[in-house]
Amino acid sequence: MRLRDKIKTLDPSIKLIILAALIFLSIYSLWILAKYILLTENPVVYVASGSMYPTLRVGDLLFVRGVKPEELKKGDIIVFVKPVGGGEYIVHRIVDIKEVDGRILVTTKGDNNPSSWYWEKDFDSRYVVGKVFFCVRFIGFIPMILQDLRIKWGIITILIILIAYDILSEFLMKRKSVKQQT
Repeated sequence: MRLRDKIKTLDPSIKLIILAALIFLSIYSLWILAKYILLTENPVVYVASGSMYPTLRVGDLLFVRGVKPEELKKGDIIVFVKPVGGGEYIVHRIVDIKEVDGRILVTTKGDNNPSSWYWEKDFDSRYVVGKVFFCVRFIGFIPMILQDLRIKWGIITILIILIAYDILSEFLMKRKSVKQQT
């Protein structure tokens, strides 16, 4: 029996589960591939605040590539880990860059901010995740919404209910047809 014939004989619920798993694996594989090609742990980020308005808007999806510290230039829009606090990602423009004792120090500022925050002044370039090289307007709202744990669990719950309903309804239909035949 050929693979195509075997697939045709599969239960629709099983086909749905296999399709969902293949989609998940494809997205995960693309993410891993992007990390290696773009040389950064976070090749795609979204804009969560208006600090870079009008250059970047809330909900923009940004593509980031890793850069060596010596490749950074004044005017570059970079993604970096906030040097103080809980490791929040920030997207701002480099307004000053200098080398001190062999270390490259970066100062950034959001285009819409009146000045740099204290933690944005002369931080070590090791906090830089990468440089923004491409932007897609408003698509970032999708991952932004999916960051909420309640929404993730809600989607998973709905999918489980739909699959269970499909399996149960098919089971009940088969049971009904068996009773009618006897």
